[in-house]
Amino acid sequence: MARIMIVDDDEIIRSSLLKLLEKEYEVYGCKDSEQAWQYLVHNRVDLCILDVNLGKDSGYDLCRKIRAGYTIPIIFVTVADDEESLEKGILSGGDDYVTKPFSLKELKLRIMAQLRRVSSTYHDLIVNDGWVVNLSEHSLRGNDQPVEITSVEYTLVQKLIENRGCLITREELIDTIGEEHDTFVEDNTLSVYMSRLRNRMKQTGLKCPIETVRGIGYRWKG
Repeated sequence: MARIMIVDDDEIIRSSLLKLLEKEYEVYGCKDSEQAWQYLVHNRVDLCILDVNLGKDSGYDLCRKIRAGYTIPIIFVTVADDEESLEKGILSGGDDYVTKPFSLKELKLRIMAQLRRVSSTYHDLIVNDGWVVNLSEHSLRGNDQPVEITSVEYTLVQKLIENRGCLITREELIDTIGEEHDTFVEDNTLSVYMSRLRNRMKQTGLKCPIETVRGIGYRWKG
């Protein structure tokens, strides 16, 4: 089931949208941009419904921040129906723009269209406690910051996060590198790869989730 994040500082509107959509989607409501951002970096979000006016903040600013690190569809919902507001929404990274008042059927159709448009890419992203692994781009982001890693280090990240919570032995990791890169890696070399990877991940400001089980292997905590 797709998860939708609704961001609106009006509690009545936010609650109404939650109630209207909760039968068909997982929904979560946020009252401001700070709460929305904290939820986004720690949870999977498939689509965002975003109000333009968020009290002291602008929905356009939050949209630009989201768009800098995420590809999820963003639908603006607002009373502003002028061309300037529409242009701002699109230029800030919004995918669609719905003006109030609107029918529930119209909103659902727009949600369905956006989810269908990106459905083929959902399986390419793994999100866990602020870490985002993009399987199609072979990239890693932490705290919305790109982490520079080699292809071998990416192989280690992918193996560990896809089996998060499980202990992966050193022998299994060495075999995985050998199969993926057609090369032989010694035990000491694996330690060097892992040490360098963890140091780079820590530079994002997030705690590195890779745990060492001395003499046996590694585990992605989560």
